[in-house]
Amino acid sequence: NPEFIACFDCSRLCSQAFTNYAVSQAYFGKLENAHAALDHLRRLRPNANELYFACGLIFEKQQDQERAKEAFRQAARLNPHNSNPYLHLLQNENKQNIKEKIEICRRWCDNCPSSATARI
Repeated sequence: NPEFIACFDCSRLCSQAFTNYAVSQAYFGKLENAHAALDHLRRLRPNANELYFACGLIFEKQQDQERAKEAFRQAARLNPHNSNPYLHLLQNENKQNIKEKIEICRRWCDNCPSSATARI
């Protein structure tokens, strides 16, 4: 979307706007637009957990599970109180790796005690 890309220099756009745009573009198969939005956000806020969560969603869409897991791990490290990366980590973890799944659940419950999903 050229109008959105033209707004990249607008300081009022938040990181959530860039990540939402990037994920929607990826889901419509417009990976060049998705990566452009995330590259811009990476320059503005390299430690934004939203950036890494969006990267994880895009890697999931591309069926690149290893890169998706690493992006979700980074999102969880940057904001351990957001339960979304933990959920995606569990969904992407190999079924045979029960120890890693237990560790993800432990971190999720420790960092997100009010998350009903983590307690199930």
